[in-house]
Amino acid sequence: MSGPGSVEKKGDQPHPGSGCVQQKKTPGVITAYVRGKDPILDTLLTELETLKATHGRVVGAAGDEMMAHRKTQERLETALASARHAEKLLDQEKAASARLSLVISWIHHDLRTPLTVVIGYAPMLSEALSGAVPKGVDPKHLANRIERSGTRMHQALDMARDYLRLVPGLLQIETGRVDLCGEAADAAGIMGQRAAEKGLALEHSHASGAYAVVDQKLLRHALISLIRSSIACAPKGSTVTLAAGAADGRATISVSDIGKAVTKEEMAFAFGTPEAGESIGETDFRGLGLIVARAFTERMGGTVSVDSAEGTTTVTMAFPLAQQAQK
Repeated sequence: MSGPGSVEKKGDQPHPGSGCVQQKKTPGVITAYVRGKDPILDTLLTELETLKATHGRVVGAAGDEMMAHRKTQERLETALASARHAEKLLDQEKAASARLSLVISWIHHDLRTPLTVVIGYAPMLSEALSGAVPKGVDPKHLANRIERSGTRMHQALDMARDYLRLVPGLLQIETGRVDLCGEAADAAGIMGQRAAEKGLALEHSHASGAYAVVDQKLLRHALISLIRSSIACAPKGSTVTLAAGAADGRATISVSDIGKAVTKEEMAFAFGTPEAGESIGETDFRGLGLIVARAFTERMGGTVSVDSAEGTTTVTMAFPLAQQAQK
């Protein structure tokens, strides 16, 4: 313990409670303290401060450059995404245009025959009504042929209208519980005369319980388009068969014939790669019928499958059973 006259040694440390305070000098204080004491040291300090400022500017410029590069990269990625999207839209437009042009050709063919009937039979019916009935001509038969031709044209135009509205998604779907067996029977009745005119039989078979939640009108469009294809492709004297049933939680309706098999080009064209089907003409009804049937079927949540080989072709539309679709 030090007394009044004691001298504190250099190595002694002040006691924490002694009231002595040690002050730490910051770099700025040190710089200010040493400046003016030595010219060389002053020069070194000045150069050091210049280097420090230069370093700050370089780091700042590098940061700005990195930020600019990042923004440029983001703009490039956005531009590439936009280009990919535009290319996808262009491909979709080309595909839709290719399909549409062939469907229009098919509709043109489908209207040409009934129009020829109307144009040819109308004058004959007019003569019959005026009393000048040509020998062997039944006015009632003429009227029936004109009526059937008008109905056929109406169906073709109705289907074309709905298809054209379906492509851009403008068609409103009105679903309900539909009996596929009843639809097969109705379609056989609608197309039976047309099949008979080509020397074909149109038959239908069905099992009970084939109900699906679909748009009845679109289902009929799809089914009629497949029947038209089969009638166009089946050889004279053969049978086109419609079948409806239910299995594995699916309600199905199919069209079968013994006409020519579906070609690879028609399959590619109907199921997503129209450029592969550029050789298809307006009389190649297989691919065209599949296009229409697939468009309407998939719009209702169903699927289309094809089982085709030399001798037999069966196209099947499948939908969830009604009780499952309503859950």
